[in-house]
Amino acid sequence: MEMRHYIRAVGLMRTILATLLTDTLVSCSTIPDPIKDNIKYPHTFHDVGYLEKYGRIAFDDVADLTVDLTKLVYSDKDGILEIKFEIVEDIAYEKLFFTDPNNYVVISYKDGLSSKKAMFTAFKYNGWFGGTSEIDQVILHAYGQYKVRTQK
Repeated sequence: MEMRHYIRAVGLMRTILATLLTDTLVSCSTIPDPIKDNIKYPHTFHDVGYLEKYGRIAFDDVADLTVDLTKLVYSDKDGILEIKFEIVEDIAYEKLFFTDPNNYVVISYKDGLSSKKAMFTAFKYNGWFGGTSEIDQVILHAYGQYKVRTQK
């Protein structure tokens, strides 16, 4: 008799944990799928980590990243980083550090004669449950729209 109660309790606990985990993962998304059909620009992501250089352990800051159809704007307590799509050379979605659970959106761009990188990652739930892929999709969609408009 006691074993049956134990099995029911374990089953109930599994159901509760699965529900909580699913709710947590789904709540990382701020835009319903498909993103390209539901995004409205400008779109602002909150709690975004930013790195300027590879190999840095600490983030320069965690603040807001706004994406519109012509540029990205990262605004933190130290100022504003604006990257216009016209100077973007590449957009990648990759893992920078072996032990980091997050991927990063890496924007390679020209600044005068030099090349620079801006690396962004979602910091929701301390980065453990995603959000960065959504940032990547929103940026890629906006960049694609920019390219279509400027090639005409």
